[in-house]
Amino acid sequence: MFDILKKVLKPIGPSGLEEPVAAAIRVEVKDYVDTMETDALGNLICVKKGTDPNGKKIMFSAHMDHIGFIVTGYEKEGFLRVTNVGGIGMNNSYNRHVVFPGGVQGVVVAEPVSGQPALKNLFVDIGAQDREEALKMVSLGDVCVYAGECFRLGENRVAAPAMDDRCACALLVKLLQTVGETQDTII
Repeated sequence: MFDILKKVLKPIGPSGLEEPVAAAIRVEVKDYVDTMETDALGNLICVKKGTDPNGKKIMFSAHMDHIGFIVTGYEKEGFLRVTNVGGIGMNNSYNRHVVFPGGVQGVVVAEPVSGQPALKNLFVDIGAQDREEALKMVSLGDVCVYAGECFRLGENRVAAPAMDDRCACALLVKLLQTVGETQDTII
């Protein structure tokens, strides 16, 4: 199960850009389902037909996305202004390593303010010397996500960014790989 989880967690798939995650899942389930399709919203729909033509249709669902930050502007010093994509927690974001789908990496930092910082006070440092260099590295509207590998915590626990979204995907992959023949259709 740990190997499946690592494969499903590895791709960068911010909200709205989950295709790399869907591709990883396709590889894992292709030999265990009858059909696979992607709808207009990017949902991967896998169907394992049941043996009973009058059988039930049972749907299992999980989401593939990863919360992150979207670039909303550039500072003259090369820092990226960002806002959240999904339920970003301020306290969990300070000094976090982030990665963009194109491979650019950065660190989330809050500008010094009096009182409690808000999302509008966050920026991402990608190491750009100035605004012009930042513009060459990352485009307005690009999305970054928390970076990090899947790793074990002791014998029976695992941690990784996007775990809340992708662990259910991994469980559904394992279900399709092990369920065998069924009377009912699994969607």
